[in-house]
Amino acid sequence: MSWLDKLYRKHKDPVREAIEWAHRVQTDDDVKNSEEFKEWVRVTKHLPVFDAVMSSVTIISEFSGTPKILRMRRLALESFQSSRKADFYSWHYATAAASALSLVVLICLALFYRSNQPITYTAQFGERRTVALSDGSRILLDSNSQVDVGFTRNARLVTIERGRARFDVAHNINRPFRVSAGAGTVIAVGTAFEVEKLQAGILVTLIQGRVMVQQTDARSGNGMHAKSATTFLSPGEQLTESEDGLPVVKRVDLDTATAWETGRLVFQNVSLGDAVEEVNRYTVHPIAVDPSASKIRISGVFNAGDVNAFIKAVTAYLPVSASTNAGKSVVLSYHS
Repeated sequence: MSWLDKLYRKHKDPVREAIEWAHRVQTDDDVKNSEEFKEWVRVTKHLPVFDAVMSSVTIISEFSGTPKILRMRRLALESFQSSRKADFYSWHYATAAASALSLVVLICLALFYRSNQPITYTAQFGERRTVALSDGSRILLDSNSQVDVGFTRNARLVTIERGRARFDVAHNINRPFRVSAGAGTVIAVGTAFEVEKLQAGILVTLIQGRVMVQQTDARSGNGMHAKSATTFLSPGEQLTESEDGLPVVKRVDLDTATAWETGRLVFQNVSLGDAVEEVNRYTVHPIAVDPSASKIRISGVFNAGDVNAFIKAVTAYLPVSASTNAGKSVVLSYHS
């Protein structure tokens, strides 16, 4: 833990509360009109401290070196002095106030540092996790998935590091909700959709509303020369990438596409290789598929995480046998 974090944790009312309110006001326009905030500032000693913190935060957002930090301290002190000037006839009180405002500056720095760090949410193998965000949006993480979430005043930013997730986005046209996965980004202002990060790119399924998907094909060049595409989706459409990096949009059955949300895996005439890739999301001991069997088509409904039932079904109904390799992983192979 850094000294700024220790400082932030140590000091409380009213400075820390003012810092926390300042952060919420900076990142959510509705907070300042909330009854909770109005009740807090009605307390006489809270308002001047909050005003001083807001003065500091405004400058901190642009600081780049010691001179600006010094300027921030001076402006915060002047703001506090103007609201409590009757009490500054006491030298001891003035000294204490100056020290308090120096503390405000340091805690603001801690807040500035902390508020710019994204929060990581992870679902382990076999787990589905729901995350409620501060803006009212919700994220449902599938097994073995991870996202980083960072909110600013003008945007809500999510990066999928691995796996897939469903997003139910609270409507806010002034703060777009952006979900990035590899070279693809989904932009929405209030809707429901799923995003999966694949080895070959991104898979987006729109459940309701409207989203825009931006993709960059790094294989086509670097920087300004890279090929890019923008696609708008309607409910029930799913976007993937073709082998040449171009977007492919198709209609899908939403009950099938979103079955994982209720712990089911639904396969409709998919390759065994693709089905196994889906099954492996829920186990720490992945199944391997021999190339001889990877193209065999499979249909069926399975419980997510029940790997043994999947293997038994595949070997019972398909020309496939299961064996164990030297690494003790199950390998599915074709047999006539």
